[in-house]
Formats: sequence, structure tokens, C-alpha cells
Amino acid sequence: MESEDFAAAEAELQKVSEKGVGVLCKMKIDMEELQGFVASTNQRVDEMEQRQVELERRTAELERRTAELETKTAEQVTRTTELTRRADRTDESIDDLKVKSDKTKVERAVEASKKAEEASKKAEEASKVSQDCAEVCVGSAEWIADELAKVREEDAVDEGDATPQSPPPNPNAPPFGAARPVSPDDDRKPPAYESPPAYKSP
Repeated sequence: MESEDFAAAEAELQKVSEKGVGVLCKMKIDMEELQGFVASTNQRVDEMEQRQVELERRTAELERRTAELETKTAEQVTRTTELTRRADRTDESIDDLKVKSDKTKVERAVEASKKAEEASKKAEEASKVSQDCAEVCVGSAEWIADELAKVREEDAVDEGDATPQSPPPNPNAPPFGAARPVSPDDDRKPPAYESPPAYKSP
């Protein structure tokens, strides 16, 4: 009886051992699968970390480029503003030059008008002086002719010549060098005065 119980217990123990071994085998397999999953998960985490690092690097590069672009944009705005100011100054300079040019033209026109007026006055004065000189010359010629006639008459009287006497001298004749009054009916006129050429403005 005891041997039968022992055999039954041993058989039961064998069954339990076999079940335990199966459970252990299954646990080992599960552990290996779990380790593989953990390793895969760790690998994915590492890849995600690498991607995060790359993303951060790209973000930093993008921020740097954005800062450079902002700096260049600010410089471009500054240059554009400076160019606009220079263009405004150039326009103002052109306007000033136009005003100065117009003012210079007006001043030259006024100066030319003054010179033309002065030239006209000088021409009138020269014409008057020429006319006075002509009158003086005519008066002097008549006086000289009268004096020569008187001298010839005196010489004829001294020589006993019967040359008819010339009329007595005109008491109203002007002295030598004085201008002879011109009668309105006198056809003798001094030579025409040629006025200088008209003044041309530059």
C-alpha cells in the first residue's frame, strides 16, 4: 500500500515538474520577447532622440537664418531710406539750379537791356556831337572865306586894282570856332551820321 502511494505521489510530482518546466519555458520565451520589445522600444527612443536633436539643430539654423534675413531686411530698408533722401536732395538741387539758371537769365537780360540802353544813349550823344562838329566846321569855313575875301580886297586896294569891292562883312557872323546857326531854308546839311551797329545780347 505504501509503495502504491509513493508511486502515485512520484507520478503526481512528475506531472507537476513537467508543468513547472513548461511554465518556466513559457516564461523564458515571454521574457525573451519582452527583452526584444524593450530593445526595439529603446532603439525607437534613441531614433526619436536623434530626430529631436536634428529637429532642434534645424530649428536653431532656421532661427539663425531668420535673424540674418531680418538684419538684411533692416539694412535694405536703411539703404532705401538713404537712397530716397539722396533722391530728394538731388531733386532739390535740380530745382535750385533751375531757379538760379532762371535768375541768371533774368539778370543777363536786364544787364543786356541796360547795355543796349547805354549804347543807344551813347549813339545819340555821338550823333549830337557829330552834328555840332559839322555845324562848327561849316561856320568856320564861312568865316575863313569871309576873311580871305577881306584880305584879297585889301590887297587889291593896295595894288590900285579896280577889282570891285566885295560886300562888307556880316556883323552877325559868328566868331571863329563858333557854331553857325542853321536856317530852316538852308539846304546845306552836315554829312549823315552812321549809327553804330545795334547791341546784341549775349
